[in-house]
Parts: sequence; C-alpha cells; structure tokens
Amino acid sequence: MSGPRATVNRTEILAGPGQLWYGRYGVATMPDPEDVGKPLLAADGWTDAGATDGGLTQTVNQSTFAMRVDQVPDAVGYRITERDIQVSTNIAQASLWNLAIALNHDPEEFITEGTGYKRLALKPGQDGMLPDELTVVVAGWAPGGNLGRWAMLHRVTSIENVESAWVKDGMHLVPVTFGAMFVDSETPPVEWIDEVAPES
Repeated sequence: MSGPRATVNRTEILAGPGQLWYGRYGVATMPDPEDVGKPLLAADGWTDAGATDGGLTQTVNQSTFAMRVDQVPDAVGYRITERDIQVSTNIAQASLWNLAIALNHDPEEFITEGTGYKRLALKPGQDGMLPDELTVVVAGWAPGGNLGRWAMLHRVTSIENVESAWVKDGMHLVPVTFGAMFVDSETPPVEWIDEVAPES
C-alpha cells in the first residue's frame, strides 16, 4: 500500500512580486486581454504605482446564507449574501501623487505646483465625503513559465486608513486598500486574465 501521490506541475507554482497600476474610472482605457503581460501606458490614462513593500494582496471575502430544512441535516444550498473584493499594498514610492490616490483624491485636480514646491490639499467640507473612483490592474505571474497575469478591478475606491510613519530604521510607506464596487449587470467587479504561451 502507498499513500497519495500528487501530480506536481512546477510551472503552476507561483511566487514573485506584483505590480500595481491605477487609472481614473471611466477615463483610463481598459487594456485588451491580448496585451496581458505588457506594461500599461500613461497615454491610456494609467499610472504605475512603483515599488511596494510586503507584496500585493488580493482578497475575495464571501458571506453566505445556508438554506436548511427540517427534514435533512445538511444544507440544501447556499446563497452568497455579501462579497468584498479588495487589493491592498504598501506603496514604497511615497510621492504626493500616490498619497493623493490613497486618500481618494484626483492628483491632477488636487496637487498644485508653485516655485520650488508641490502641494496636496484635501477636499474641504462636504466635498470630502465623495471619494474619487479608480480602476486598478494588479500584474503578477501566471502558470506556464515567464508569463503574466492581470487582476483587473473595474471600479474601486480606497477604503482603509492611511498611516505613514517617519522612523529612523524603516521606510516611509503609503498603505492603501482598494475596495471593488458594483459596476453594472454586464461588467464583472474583477476578472483575472492569464497570458498563455504560444503553441509550438
């Protein structure tokens, strides 16, 4: 007798850093699936968030309701009642541009420049209650070798606290967590696209 023998495909075991792009929702041009693995372009409305610390985390939290009846002990079905889709990271390039994004502000509108300085000002009054909306693309590795994967979140906003510290033995980071929102009945809140190696 012998125990289970798993079939191991080493090219489907993934590791390595990811990359984060963001663009204004409804303004940035969505990339074609055929371009997966290629850099997104500033000319299409995308900004590369740059270096990160601690990785990029994608989370899909699901709350369910179990349908149960008196006659059988098992649930006869489940329904998803809530779904929270998030992407979180610590941005290591602590520019005012990245800080504005983490604080739900359009950098082009709320960062101003003068002689020898740049300035980011938060929205005053009730305007501060209306967060800006973005589209984000997380790029990483896909199974099959030197191939890319995109996780595309079509409509997001920053949903967590932004706490940055000045310390002598650590980096000044911009933490951000993006939460995905409903778009419409035809558009998925998130989709994953893998690059596939051409057939030889």
